[in-house]
Amino acid sequence: MLELRREKTGRIQVIGHRGAMGCAPENTFPSFEFGVLHGADILELDIHLSRDGEVVVIHDATLDRTTNGHGYVRDHTLSELKRLDAGASFGDAYAGARIPTFAELLEWSHDRTTLAVEIKADYVRYPDIEEKVVELLARYDAVDQVIMISFDHTTLRKMKRLEPNVAIGPLYRARPVDPIYLMRTASGDVMRP
Repeated sequence: MLELRREKTGRIQVIGHRGAMGCAPENTFPSFEFGVLHGADILELDIHLSRDGEVVVIHDATLDRTTNGHGYVRDHTLSELKRLDAGASFGDAYAGARIPTFAELLEWSHDRTTLAVEIKADYVRYPDIEEKVVELLARYDAVDQVIMISFDHTTLRKMKRLEPNVAIGPLYRARPVDPIYLMRTASGDVMRP
């Protein structure tokens, strides 16, 4: 299971949300590289499935806000997604930044940083995304370098059944009455305060 890297200095761990989304285009390699370079201990990211079943790193279920594409991620093949520009709207210096695959990010991040991977399953459902993620974690020997998070707690329970050693962090939109119960029923290991 993941053992979070803790420094004995007692400083608070820094999580780079979508990499360093305020400094570079979110969920792109420039953003992740900026986050690591500037001291993020953990990089948070979001994943969806392409039409041909590839796990891709992008926050929204649609392409319109963060790329020059239109429509739902799930309606485009990986090849089509890779042709989109995910950086130009952030600034000319980032023109040409692409939507990464989860596999590319796992290879890049190995032994470099911990990833908090949000499976986006609350608005658009992706059958078998959990199996695809577990297969990629095994292929890149990354089970102990990720925390799987989601607002969809059934997705997290399925992840835990498929890979008992993966760290699970249930997300929630309101203060739970019983956070311990929430953690247990979602098979959680980590919870944000």
